[in-house]
Amino acid sequence: MRKQTVLGVVVSVVIIVVLIGLGIYLMVNLRTVENAMGKEESSRGEGETSFVFETAGAEEDGQTARALAAAKDADKPLPEHHLIFVGDSRTVGMGEAEMEVGDGCTYVGAVGEGYSWFAETGLAQVEAAMDESPDSPVVLNLGVNDPDMIEQYLELYRNFSRLYPDRSFYYMSVNPVTGEDLPVTNEEIAAFNQQLQEAFPDQYLDCSTYLNIHEFETVDGVHFTEDTYRLIHDFAVKEIFS
Repeated sequence: MRKQTVLGVVVSVVIIVVLIGLGIYLMVNLRTVENAMGKEESSRGEGETSFVFETAGAEEDGQTARALAAAKDADKPLPEHHLIFVGDSRTVGMGEAEMEVGDGCTYVGAVGEGYSWFAETGLAQVEAAMDESPDSPVVLNLGVNDPDMIEQYLELYRNFSRLYPDRSFYYMSVNPVTGEDLPVTNEEIAAFNQQLQEAFPDQYLDCSTYLNIHEFETVDGVHFTEDTYRLIHDFAVKEIFS
């Protein structure tokens, strides 16, 4: 009877020891798994941050970087300058806004017009302005009224610039619109600008990005406030002359 009691105690002790050992084993392994998962999540988080950063850097081309830099320099004084701006009603509006502050640039434009006006009438006006200012760069900013004419614009721009190899030509982005139910969408504008930039990568002025940084304003969704017109003017001046 005593032997059975002793044996029972021994068995009980062994079982308790085994259970304690099993508990310790499970706790150690659980902690190891948690640490491993924590390291994996940390590693994944670092990888995602790096990837996003690298992707953003890859997508940011030289023009966009310049637009960002120009935004930081928006308050700096303008260098001495004279430009010939060519465009539509937006260019007309910019000329009126700049006239109030005594700007001396030349503005060639027609309200509501686009490719047809430029090809049939505008070119002659631009040439006359170029004759009056033989050293002034030309900034072309058409397309908001007919973004589907991008191929025709590119061909005409190329042919016209070839006639004046000593003249500097720049091609400004069609700038964004705001609101709905407009005759043009920002998607159409972006497609136009992409082809324009691809055709003239070294002479393309990415004012669209610049305006989005500055939270521009319009009076009707298409035409800008005077302050925004001056932002556009100053951006072009600093990009070309700085």
